[in-house]
Amino acid sequence: MLLLLWLFLAFVDQQETRPVPKDSMAVEARGCLKGRVFTATSPIEHEGALRGPDISGKHFRINGKKDLINQVKQHDGHLVEITGVVRKADLSNEGVGFKVGGARVVIGAQGSNPAAPRNTPTAPMMPTMDALTLVFVQQRCPLQ
Repeated sequence: MLLLLWLFLAFVDQQETRPVPKDSMAVEARGCLKGRVFTATSPIEHEGALRGPDISGKHFRINGKKDLINQVKQHDGHLVEITGVVRKADLSNEGVGFKVGGARVVIGAQGSNPAAPRNTPTAPMMPTMDALTLVFVQQRCPLQ
């Protein structure tokens, strides 16, 4: 009976862990929640980055299962430790376009055609994090 229970738990655990897509990366960091926005704080000196690249100071909109989003709402304004998956493109500091020599080239950038009507620029999309786990650390957030 105990062996069946162990096999069942191993099977359930294996089903819940999905492989990380090739264009994404698993990250684990501490930071503050404000609504559904997670802002990563600097890692503690002796710890370094918890897992993945250092994302200190970056903001991510949190996506996840309903129970995890309920935890996010419950810990609004708190310092938390979060594990999730982020697209690699959202982690790069390159911005829009590509580098040529010392300049950045953007194809179709707004304002490049003087005959085009002037539209108001839209704010860049906030990168998202597909959150897998959320752990409460403390109520006071160092970023406030």
